[in-house]
Amino acid sequence: LLSFREFLFIETGEIYPVYDFASSTLPVQPDSKILFLFRKYREYGTRPVYNQDNFEEKALELLNEVFYADIPFFLQSVTEENLRLMKAIANTLLTSGSLKIPVRQLCSEWSIGAEKLYQLLRVMESSGIIKIIRAENDTKIMTAGSKLFLADSCLYRAYAFNEDIEREAFATMCFSQLGYEIEATKNNGNLIITTSLRKGYNRYILDIAGNGKKTRQYDYLLKDNTDLPVDKTIPLWLLGMMW
Repeated sequence: LLSFREFLFIETGEIYPVYDFASSTLPVQPDSKILFLFRKYREYGTRPVYNQDNFEEKALELLNEVFYADIPFFLQSVTEENLRLMKAIANTLLTSGSLKIPVRQLCSEWSIGAEKLYQLLRVMESSGIIKIIRAENDTKIMTAGSKLFLADSCLYRAYAFNEDIEREAFATMCFSQLGYEIEATKNNGNLIITTSLRKGYNRYILDIAGNGKKTRQYDYLLKDNTDLPVDKTIPLWLLGMMW
């Protein structure tokens, strides 16, 4: 998936530095043009086909290609019914405004065992369709996670999307691209990111919000519709500059 930084290069020809999360050094000053382009990136900028017409249609075609070409190639035991179920799961995440899937209901409707359903979820995650977020310290092998997101947050824009879910999916996408371990806090479901890359072990509790929300017991607040980092508040556009 393209980063906002790569999207900016395609749009402007400028190569900006990579942003180091929680750093006070900005890769670029967020003027009106940068923030305008970030809004466009959030809508359609994660894939190189964005400059073609009908991005939503193209994005959904790519999703179908993963289901019906990539997955059967690498997992030859998958059945047509399995593929239809996986597509139904993706559609549920897109249209329901929910971060979870009804495991028992799906098992009943599709006459499938829970273990098989969890296996299909892992296949969807390995194929880059979804991201499963476990609760902190959850070590269960079989799980639908505490939260389920589409791995490409732009796909939410192809439907009448929930802004809160899209924001969290965007943050999850960005940290996933850098290899962070991502979990959900047990009490309020905010994100915990952990990395042991380069600069040693780091663990942060993150809250994600639109305008008007202040940091309390969180390490950082990831905030939409704002331009500059202040104290423990980090604008969402900076996450797109991390790779």
